Amino acid sequence: FKINNSKFDLENIFSFTIDKKYKVENFQINSDLILKEMNLSNKVNLKKYLPKAKDFLRLTNHKVKIEIKKNYFSLKGNGKILLQEKLDDIEYEIIKSKKDVKFNGLIRTGKNPFNIDFLNFKKNENSKLDISFKGKKDLILNKILKIEKDMGRLNSRDQYIDRCIDIDILFVEDIIVNSKDLIIPHPRLHLRKFVLTPMLDLAPDLIHPILNKSIRQLELECEDNDQPKKIDLL
Repeated sequence: FKINNSKFDLENIFSFTIDKKYKVENFQINSDLILKEMNLSNKVNLKKYLPKAKDFLRLTNHKVKIEIKKNYFSLKGNGKILLQEKLDDIEYEIIKSKKDVKFNGLIRTGKNPFNIDFLNFKKNENSKLDISFKGKKDLILNKILKIEKDMGRLNSRDQYIDRCIDIDILFVEDIIVNSKDLIIPHPRLHLRKFVLTPMLDLAPDLIHPILNKSIRQLELECEDNDQPKKIDLL
C-alpha cells in the first residue's frame, strides 16, 4: 500500500531524565493521533476475498495511541475503513519489543460481501461478519526452523551441505517478503527443475508475483539440466 494523502491532528507528550553527565535516559513518547482521513493506493489483489474491493483504501475518523520507549513500540487504534462500497469498522494493535513483533486486528463487516473459497463460505451484503486476525512476525519461519532442529538438522553457513531435512517456503499466495531472515517467493525456485516440474502437477498456472510468469512458463525457460523423473510406485 502507498499513502496518497492524509489529514490528522497529533498531540505528543515527551518524558526523559538527564544524569550528571548530561546523558539522556528513559526517553519516552506518548502520542494521541486523530486521523481524519488517509487514502492509500492498493496494489494487493483482494478481490478473491472481497469481490467489490477498490483500487484504494480509505481510513476515516481513526483514534490512534502510540507509545515509544527503549526497545518498545506500541500502536493501538480504531476507526472506519473503506475496503469495498460501504464503510467497515476496524480495530488494530501492533506491539514491537526487543524480541518480536505482534499484531492483532478486528474488522466488522456490515453491508459488504466476503468470500472464503477454501471453506466454501460466502457472506452476502446484508449479513454481518467479524474478521479477527492476529500474528507474530516470522511465526511460520520459526515453526519450520523448530521442525528442522527437532529432526536433527544442524545450522551451517554452507548453503549446499548435506542435511537430513530441508523445508523451504516457495509461495504464500501472491505475497512478497524481502527481509533479512525470510524471502518469499523463494529467490531460486525459478532456477530449479526439481521444484518447477512437480509444481506443474499442483499449480501450473500460478503466477510468480515478481517475475510475472506462470509456473508452466518458468519450467519451459528453466536451463537446469537436472531433470527430475516421476517414479510410479504402484
